[in-house]
Amino acid sequence: NDREVLEQIQEQYGPHLRVFDPVPKASVYAQATSVGRAAVEAMPDVAGAAVYRDVASALVEERTARIKEVDRVA
Repeated sequence: NDREVLEQIQEQYGPHLRVFDPVPKASVYAQATSVGRAAVEAMPDVAGAAVYRDVASALVEERTARIKEVDRVA
């Protein structure tokens, strides 16, 4: 069961890494890719768009923190 696997991943890696919610399947992802657009750009309210935004925000936050740390040490 997918839910059980996700729970196991969260239990094992959650204390060390951020585990994001799974992205729901939607045909709009393949359709958007085929025309060279991001699904969240073409359809911002598509299922899973919030998960993609959460991942993007986390990446920006992590990158910003690392840059500040490098600037502090330099």
